[in-house]
Amino acid sequence: MDDFRRYAAKREDGQDAQSVYRAARADGLDTPACIRMLRGLFGCSLAEAKATMSAADGAASLDETQSRIAEELDR
Repeated sequence: MDDFRRYAAKREDGQDAQSVYRAARADGLDTPACIRMLRGLFGCSLAEAKATMSAADGAASLDETQSRIAEELDR
């Protein structure tokens, strides 16, 4: 079970999903964990979690983000 209390505290402090996602990535969370965190803490659908990650990463498109996710899952 993932422990996302650190990120729940950030959400409770008023940080948005993109900010909390960037903090999780900086802490070393992988993509699947970040998706679980966004879905659990912010009530995002899978598509919304991916779109949040894409926007936070400054990706040109959601397709770019999905390609990165697929590569990471293949490892």
